Amino acid sequence: MGKLYSSFRVIKVEAGSPAAALPLEPMLDFLVYTPTKSDHKSFEDYITWNEGKEIELCFCNVASQKMWKAKVTPRKWNGKDLLGLDLREENYKSAHTKVIRILSVLPNSPLRKAGFHALTDYVIGTSKEVFQDLSGFTKFIKANHDSAIDFFVYSSKAGRVRVLTLFPKSDWGGEGLLGGEIGFGHLHSLPIRKAEGSGKDTIELNETDKFLDEKEV
Repeated sequence: MGKLYSSFRVIKVEAGSPAAALPLEPMLDFLVYTPTKSDHKSFEDYITWNEGKEIELCFCNVASQKMWKAKVTPRKWNGKDLLGLDLREENYKSAHTKVIRILSVLPNSPLRKAGFHALTDYVIGTSKEVFQDLSGFTKFIKANHDSAIDFFVYSSKAGRVRVLTLFPKSDWGGEGLLGGEIGFGHLHSLPIRKAEGSGKDTIELNETDKFLDEKEV
């Protein structure tokens, strides 16, 4: 039996593409594809088969934990595919737990210079990396010592994602490469955002689709 669904994190929406008209929030919205018996096996096949036809796609926003639907017509444009979406396959149900929370930021530290805020900032990842645990994040930081890293960071205060450039350094005047404390796990998951973005026709998740707790890593 094939998978019941496939989910893809929206990394980027190309300007001028068919998907550009959708109220998508990169890094927060996931495209959730559930094939039926009449559909092709993969999402890519489904889009190709429906070129020039209006279809309805289902998305899930991990900040609001709500599903929403939108109609779009896959078509050729100046870009590389029929939608204009840069997608990365990930499990949307656990995405809210796969974040690094900034717990403290010391003065003059790499975190402070990059613009991080304690308690309200959550590192979602990079355009190519999502972190499965604290150890993976720590190894990534050490491997990129003295290099510029662009992180997608969600602010629970502002309710949106921004990009911050971090330079991990050991000679900043304090301990560690970051200059602050970080957390991972259920206590540090993305908080539920109450207000949803405009233009989204949201629907409540089914009970079986609720974001499930997972074991601590």
